[in-house]
Amino acid sequence: MASQLFNPFDNPDEQLKQKALLHMKKELVNEKMMALTQDAYAEFLRRETIVVTRNEKRSLFRAMLKEMFDDMLANL
Repeated sequence: MASQLFNPFDNPDEQLKQKALLHMKKELVNEKMMALTQDAYAEFLRRETIVVTRNEKRSLFRAMLKEMFDDMLANL
């Protein structure tokens, strides 16, 4: 007897999630969110005249972005 492979599209909830993700990707939601947050972060650094290395800038941005998204998810 052959084992059945899991097809995420057999699950209606998974199918809906995949369709929603595809739509979000087509609308470039990730790119728009990333551009918005990067611009706001860069503006903050300019306005505060903060000078950091590229690695520090990237690390701080990552930490800030993670905290922002964790907060968003917690508020759902």
